[in-house]
Amino acid sequence: MLTSNDIAKQRFDHAAFGGYKSDEVDAFLNEVANSFEELEEQNAVLLKKLEVLAEKLEEYRSDEESLRSALLGAQKLGDSVVRESKAKAELIIREANVKAERLIAGAHDQVEKEKLVYVRLQKDVASFKSKLLATYKQHLELISSLPDQINKEKAQAAAEKASESATAKEPEPTEEKQEAVSEEEAQATDFTARPEPKEGDYAEHDYEEPAPKAAKDSLPHRDTEEIVKKSPYADEYYEDFSDDEEGHGDGAPSSSNKKKSKFGTLKFGAGYDLKRE
Repeated sequence: MLTSNDIAKQRFDHAAFGGYKSDEVDAFLNEVANSFEELEEQNAVLLKKLEVLAEKLEEYRSDEESLRSALLGAQKLGDSVVRESKAKAELIIREANVKAERLIAGAHDQVEKEKLVYVRLQKDVASFKSKLLATYKQHLELISSLPDQINKEKAQAAAEKASESATAKEPEPTEEKQEAVSEEEAQATDFTARPEPKEGDYAEHDYEEPAPKAAKDSLPHRDTEEIVKKSPYADEYYEDFSDDEEGHGDGAPSSSNKKKSKFGTLKFGAGYDLKRE
């Protein structure tokens, strides 16, 4: 390939006849050399540009690969994130369902326990109520039996005293004392023969204590204390008791030898008089 320098140095031989003028040929060669030199320079510039473009193309190709790999990685990451999110959501829902079932089961168990406690409390209350009613009825029976014993003791004491006084004063008892003794014995027999109260009688009918008939002769206050002494609740009412009654020829108990009640003087019995209040 010719260069501009080869064209400028090219020389021709002189012809003998009819040749070209040397000056014109040299001028043309110079012009051709200059044009060829410009073309070479342009070609060099184009080559440089082509090299730059080729480098850029390689860069773009490498970037394209990286972008493609990045896109694929992002797509894979997105898919994995979606899968993990779905798996976590399913796990959370499953755990929430299990926890809810446990809470519901625990609530049901607690309700059943509370029901059992409620039933047991009802049974305890019913048992306590029945025991309390039974105790109350026993106390009522004990209280209702006190007048019977007192009247019986009064009748016996009146009969004994009437018989003693009749024996000491008269050979035969008077009609008035016989009537009094008969009334006392009839009253004692009536209270003794009375049937014991059954369960439920106190709830349906109010108990009315019959008024005891007054005896002709008053009995000493010791009779009531003898009855209370025989009661199983005597220890709860008395603090101290002494049976020593020496020095009393008339048989009446002294005030120092009587039992002292924790609740004060008993306001009932043969020795109690309402007029003293």
